[in-house]
Amino acid sequence: MHPIPYTFVRYAPTLFNRFSPEVVSGKAQFIIPDNIIPKFANFCLQEQFGVAKWRQGLILCHDNGQIYNREILEELDKRLSSQLLLKSTLIRDTIFSLKNSALKSIQQRYRQLTAMIFLFAGSFSIGIILWNILLKQQVESKTIHLENEITERLLAEEALLASETHFRSYYELGLIGMAITSREKGWIQSNDFLCSMLGYSREELFDRTWAEMTHPDDIAADEEQSQKVLRGEIDSYTLDNRFIHKNGQIIYTALSVKCVRGLDGAPDHFVVMVQDITERKRKEEDLKKMKNMLSEGEGIAHMGTFEYVVDTNATLWSEGEYCLYGLDPEGPSPTYDVMLAKNIHPDDAALLHKTFTAAIQSGSVYELEHRIVRSDGSVRWIHDRANPYFDQNGKLARYVGSTLDITERKQILQELRDKNIELDRFAYTVSHDLKSPLVTIQAYAGMIRKDLETAKYERAQDDMRRIEGAADKMNNLLNDLLELSRAGRMMNEPSPVDMNRLVKDTLQQLTGPIADSHVEIVLHPDLPSVFGDQKRIAEVVQNLIENAIKYMGDQAAPRIEIGTRQEGKECVFYVSDNGKGIDPSHHETIFGLFNKLDAKSEGTGVGLALVKSVIEIHGGQVWVESAGAGKGSTFCFTVPLTNK
Repeated sequence: MHPIPYTFVRYAPTLFNRFSPEVVSGKAQFIIPDNIIPKFANFCLQEQFGVAKWRQGLILCHDNGQIYNREILEELDKRLSSQLLLKSTLIRDTIFSLKNSALKSIQQRYRQLTAMIFLFAGSFSIGIILWNILLKQQVESKTIHLENEITERLLAEEALLASETHFRSYYELGLIGMAITSREKGWIQSNDFLCSMLGYSREELFDRTWAEMTHPDDIAADEEQSQKVLRGEIDSYTLDNRFIHKNGQIIYTALSVKCVRGLDGAPDHFVVMVQDITERKRKEEDLKKMKNMLSEGEGIAHMGTFEYVVDTNATLWSEGEYCLYGLDPEGPSPTYDVMLAKNIHPDDAALLHKTFTAAIQSGSVYELEHRIVRSDGSVRWIHDRANPYFDQNGKLARYVGSTLDITERKQILQELRDKNIELDRFAYTVSHDLKSPLVTIQAYAGMIRKDLETAKYERAQDDMRRIEGAADKMNNLLNDLLELSRAGRMMNEPSPVDMNRLVKDTLQQLTGPIADSHVEIVLHPDLPSVFGDQKRIAEVVQNLIENAIKYMGDQAAPRIEIGTRQEGKECVFYVSDNGKGIDPSHHETIFGLFNKLDAKSEGTGVGLALVKSVIEIHGGQVWVESAGAGKGSTFCFTVPLTNK
C-alpha cells in the first residue's frame, strides 16, 4: 500500500459539516474546494496523479458510506496501490472542535502543499507565490463563511430535532387521536388513541377508509372541504364530524385536517387530528333540552328571568323575558338605561329607578309591581323580584331575578273591585227599589183596614189595586234580577250562530212595538256568523232594539239601522237609531245596574247591565256612541266570529 500524500475532494460547501475532524485527519492529507481554485486543482492532479482534468465530484462520500462519481475513483485507483476512501459522519457534540481542528488541519496541509508546490514547480515560483497569496485569501474568506454556515445548520438541525421530538411526544401522548394519511398511499401512521377511540386495532383501522367510518350525514361536508384542499383553495380545515364506532355507537368529534404539500405544491399527505367531544355534545344537548324546558315553562307561566351587572349596567335576558317585552330574542339585551327609557311605562319609570337604586345601595332584595310598554305599544303589568349576589370581597356584583306577567291578575283584581262596587250599588239599589213597593203595600194595607172598618168598600178596592201594582213591580224587579244573575253564565253550549237569522227572528218577535212606533228598520245583509250562546246573544239584540224604540222620542221619521263595520281586525256589530241620544257623561254609567236616564220610563234599568254581562261572558266588549241629546245613539258590541 502506497502512502497517499494528497487527496483532493470536491464537495459542496453546505456539506462541509458532514466531515468530522477524525476522518479528515486520518484519511486525507488535504481538502481543496475546487470551486475556489479549480485551476490549481487541475495542476496538482496532473503533476501528482497524472489525471488529465479535474471532473465534477472527484471523491464524495455520504455518511452512509455510498461513494459518488465512482468513475474518478476508478481512474485514480489505476495509479494508486490502494483505494482511497473518505467517509463522513455527523457529530453534533464535536462541532466546535470540528471548526478548530479542521482549520488547523487546513492550515497545516496548506503549508505542506505550499512547500510541495515549490519543489515540483520551481520554474513557476513567481506564479505559485501569486497563487499562494490568492489561495490564502480565499481560504481565510471561506473559513469564515464555513464557520457561519456550520453554526446556522447546527441550529436549524437542533430546532428541527426538537420540533420532531415535541411532535412525537404529543403524537404518542394519547390526549387526542392522530393519523397521517395520503390519498395515494392510504394510511401511513396512526396513534393508539385513535384506534381506541374508534374501537379498531391498527390493522383493522388500516383496512378501512375514513368514509366507511364516517356517519353518512357528515360525509358530504368533509368531502367538500377535502376538495377545496385538493384545488389549493385552503391548506387546512376544522369541522364537527360523527364517526361510527366498531360497536355501532355514534362518536361526536372535532376533526382537524392539515395538508402537507410537496415542492410542486401538490398534496403529499394529510395530518389528521380527531378529538372526542361526545361527552361535550351530550352535555350541550342536555343543556339545550333544559333551555327549551325553561323557555316552555316561562311561556306557560308568562314569566322570564334576567341578570343585572352592577358595574356595567348591562342586562342578560332569558327568552321568556324577551317575550314579555315583545322583543326579538335574537337581539341584544337592552341596558338598564335603555330599558328604563323605552320599555318601562313613563308613569312607573321614576318609581322603578328609585326602588332599584335603594335596593342596590342597601344590597337588599329588589321587588316591584309596575307596567311595561311592549314593542307593539300594548301595556302589561309585571312583578319583578331579584336577589343580590356579592363577589369574594363582599362587594355587590349583580342581581338575578324573575319577571312575572300579572296583567290578568291585575285585571281580575280590578274586575273584583268593580264587582264589589257594583255589588254595593246593587245592594243599595235592590234594598231601595224593593223597599219602595213594600212601603206602598204596607201603606195601602193599613188604608184598606180603615176602609173596611168604615165600610168604604170602593176605596178599599182601589187600595187593593195599588197593592197589586206594587206587587207586580216587585215581581218584575225580582225577575229582572234573576235574569241578570243568569246572564253572567252560559245557559247553553257555545255553537255557531247565524246572525242574519237571529236578527230577523228577533224583529219578528217585536213586530207589535215596531208597528206601533212606525219605526223604519234597516237591516244590512250578510251579517257574519258568531260563536256563542244563541239564546243569550238573542237577548242582547232584543234589548238593544227595544231600547232604541223606547228612547226614540218625538222623531218624525224614526229609523233603526242594524249592521256591522270593520275596525282593524275586529268585526263590530251595531244597533243605531236617530232618537234622543245620550250625553257623553252617561256613556259609562248607563250600563250600571238599575241606571235609567229617564226615571219615569218603563222598566227596571237592568236591561243594559244584562247586555254588558252577556257580552263580557263571551269575551267581547260593548259601548255606546252618541254626540249628545237629540243626536241619536249607536250601541256597539263584539263577539267571537266562527272563523277565528
